[in-house]
Amino acid sequence: MKKLVALLMVGVMTFGMAISAVAANSPSASAVVATTQTNDATSIYAGSAAELNMTVPEYRNNVITSVPGLEGEALMVTGQGGHVEINGAPSNYTVTLIKPNKADTDAAKDQAKKAKGKIVSFFGLKGFNFNTAKINFWVSGMQSGKKIEAYQLNNGVWTKVVVNEVRKDHVVVTLTKNAEKLLFVEV
Repeated sequence: MKKLVALLMVGVMTFGMAISAVAANSPSASAVVATTQTNDATSIYAGSAAELNMTVPEYRNNVITSVPGLEGEALMVTGQGGHVEINGAPSNYTVTLIKPNKADTDAAKDQAKKAKGKIVSFFGLKGFNFNTAKINFWVSGMQSGKKIEAYQLNNGVWTKVVVNEVRKDHVVVTLTKNAEKLLFVEV
């Protein structure tokens, strides 16, 4: 009986080693699933991203990495950076960023010239209703103490807005009356 068990164990160990050697050359099940999920997610978001003239990573991460008409400019990647207060009350709202169109970008360039500064970031805000909204934006590479002016665009009119705080990688502003586009200018 001991010989039978020993022989059985040797067979199991040999068979197990052969499978391990073969499995090492093939992708793991989790890798195949992850790849499939990534491809599925990309295809799911592709249409929505394209409607907003965004890449899938921009759309999925709610960030703006480039702006039509500002190619080659040293723009800072921007996303929502945290807290949003709507009409003076804390909220759990997430501000959705969108890419502006070329005509609005041309208007932003003109506004930056009037402010005697350079564009740091420019993006649209997907509509939500408010009288005032204090929003923390994540602005990659922003340095504490930089002199930043912010302007919102509503119905073709630029309005300067309050910059509450500029700190490492963040700009906090208070917007008024349903801003359509937001421009950060370093002056």
